[in-house]
Amino acid sequence: MEETSGRAIENRRRRWALLKAVYDLTEGKESTWVPMSAVREQAGTQGDHRDDLYYLLIEKLVEGPADADSVGLTHPGIKEAERILIDHQDTSRFRSKVVIVQGAVTGSNISVGSTRRSPAHRLGVRG
Repeated sequence: MEETSGRAIENRRRRWALLKAVYDLTEGKESTWVPMSAVREQAGTQGDHRDDLYYLLIEKLVEGPADADSVGLTHPGIKEAERILIDHQDTSRFRSKVVIVQGAVTGSNISVGSTRRSPAHRLGVRG
């Protein structure tokens, strides 16, 4: 179960990195095409991105000509990225903040919550 959860988080992270890279490279403009090589470099992720790109295409967040190695944002893709980047809102596909804590947290203070919707809660972690 933990392995599947970790894989799902990694998939979401890679997909968000690709969408954000397209947003950054197109300066948030629709109908602006950028090469996938530039998107991969900007995203800073390794490996084959066909499955991740396919996901973004199926979700209609990006579009691209069938005969070229380029991609552009759709109107829904712009809205999705800006909801996260500007409004700091979670979407059905991506979280505005993902925090992964690794290692010992004994004796640490962890803040949880949103400053816009409700007061943050402080948790004292004890060993």
